[in-house]
Amino acid sequence: GINAPLSFLYIMIFFISLFKVEKIYGQDFDEAKIHQYLLSPFSLEIIVFVKNMMIYFNLIIFFIIFSPLILIILSIDLTYLLKINVLLALSLLSIIFIASMTASITISKNNRLSLTSILTLPLFVPILIFSMAITDLIDFNTGRMYLFFVAYFLLNLAFSPLLTSFALKKLSV
Repeated sequence: GINAPLSFLYIMIFFISLFKVEKIYGQDFDEAKIHQYLLSPFSLEIIVFVKNMMIYFNLIIFFIIFSPLILIILSIDLTYLLKINVLLALSLLSIIFIASMTASITISKNNRLSLTSILTLPLFVPILIFSMAITDLIDFNTGRMYLFFVAYFLLNLAFSPLLTSFALKKLSV
């Protein structure tokens, strides 16, 4: 009985994160700022990583504050609040890094929304599937399933700053 509201919550989080990352990348990585970032003593990958982490902290604080209200609206028992917030925090890491890759690719394109959804949705599907698999287990009591989110984030962490900075350098400049 928790799968439908939780999947709605994840889709909502996905779109909020996607729009937030695209807005920030659109403002912060215009052509003049890209040149400043390229001339800075820090590599663009480090700048992208720090920017993604700041977006993550911004969104996770927002969602933790409003999660009790969201769970009440979605008719989810508040005893699951901590477990859903942990699940949300782990999956939001990957969502932010996936969204940064697609935002950097589509930052200079005119049809951003269609291209973004085509690129992002297949990368989001494993997060949604494993989130639903965890909720099928009794009381979310398995640590191994949470390891998937950590592993998926580490995979995204390995490639996202590199692909994002490559796309920003080659497509925007």
